[in-house]
Amino acid sequence: MAKLPAQGLLITDTTVEILVLNGAGGKYWVAGYAWSRLPAGVVNGGKVSDSRVLAEEIKKVAGKVKPQLKGPVVLGLPQAHVFLKGFTLPKFEGKDLEEAIAWHVNSLSPLIPDDTYTAYEIAGETGDGQIRVTLAAVQKEIVDTYVEAVNLAGVELGVIEPVVMAKTRLINPKQLWGKSVVGVHVYGGVVTASILVNGKVWFSRESSVAVGEGQVINGIVNEIVDYFVKKRDKDVPNLSEILYCGDRAGLQFIKSNLGNTALPVVVAEPGIVLKASGAVSDLEVAAMAPVLGLAMRGDLNRKEMINLVPTWLTGQGEINRWRRTAGVMVTVAAITIWLLAGVWMGFKWWWQQEADKLGLELSQVVFNAQEEQELTAWKDGFNRQVEMATAILENQTDYERVLANLAAVTPKGVKLTALVYQSAPSKWSISGVAGNREDVLVFDRELKNAQLFDGAQLYFSSLDTDTEVGFRFGGSGDDK
Repeated sequence: MAKLPAQGLLITDTTVEILVLNGAGGKYWVAGYAWSRLPAGVVNGGKVSDSRVLAEEIKKVAGKVKPQLKGPVVLGLPQAHVFLKGFTLPKFEGKDLEEAIAWHVNSLSPLIPDDTYTAYEIAGETGDGQIRVTLAAVQKEIVDTYVEAVNLAGVELGVIEPVVMAKTRLINPKQLWGKSVVGVHVYGGVVTASILVNGKVWFSRESSVAVGEGQVINGIVNEIVDYFVKKRDKDVPNLSEILYCGDRAGLQFIKSNLGNTALPVVVAEPGIVLKASGAVSDLEVAAMAPVLGLAMRGDLNRKEMINLVPTWLTGQGEINRWRRTAGVMVTVAAITIWLLAGVWMGFKWWWQQEADKLGLELSQVVFNAQEEQELTAWKDGFNRQVEMATAILENQTDYERVLANLAAVTPKGVKLTALVYQSAPSKWSISGVAGNREDVLVFDRELKNAQLFDGAQLYFSSLDTDTEVGFRFGGSGDDK
């Protein structure tokens, strides 16, 4: 799992749910949970119709969660809009694997059109040493409307994944290792049936169900079983059983309607055991909630797991985090300056009082040569201390002024990695990475137009590519 607390966000046609999962020492509990019913038509068939209204609803639910949300959330996408495909490739490493997968994705056109976001997950290895890959593709319009709503709500997105992945995570991995099984999950009137091979989703179907529609579950299960039998690789184990789970109504629905199958039907054990907490009252139901599966997502930065967050949003998030950090630094610096100024004023007042007192004593007492020499030495030392304190305050003020000006002129496409500044004599250096060379040139113009950096000298550290371009600026008071 990710560094806790982990946070899941689930949006359906009718509800918004947020869950905060916490843990320590291998024990887990729901630290925060809230939900709200959506106005009709805001989300219809998994498509967002009104991002602004949805954003307001997300904001309301986020405000109800205690403790408050901190850091990125994992958002689940409805299965109806996710294209999942499994395929095998020769075993590559690093960029070679990414290029091979990209080539395979391109070969699937027009099955996967250009207006889609794609991501993949490493599902394991075949018997002959090839890599088994699960590809997910979603129309950009679907993803972008969810991203817009979550951004408007002021919630940070870390991962977007098909919600079927979260539902699979709710099953105890020990029931999945080394086997091929059918996973059936019914929760909130939605049935999801999946082929799971060694705990990875191989194929999946989803549908809404209602009382009296028992034939739906049998139809979905039979459909995916037939497909698996026809497409199964030789080294993939045969289906051994059907594992089922869900809320109380879902469990009753499965028991009453899932029949006429040659496979054993076994209840699924929870993926984690929850401790009691004040956030949820029914641990048995919470343990099979899809939003919990989202919060159980592993390391948010793992490339071998499906993440449909657009690359442009990932870069924007890094810039926003840097700007928030810079803002905090400037605020702390302002407080520091204010405190130092107060100390300096007090020190200056004390020094004036001492000087006046010393002057009065000097006017009343006749010193011999030795006493006068000692007094002169004391006064010289005292004045040096005053000069040092003044220099420290002025240097601190200059540094914070540089930070504030730098934050104001840094373009969005530029990420700063180092800043070295010396006030007397004036000397500075800035290093970083930009999305492309044009961003660096824009930064160059902005610096030269700024009073503090008008002597900026640009040095490129990487020119072999137009992406991720490294750079360094330097300057000094002598350049102005």
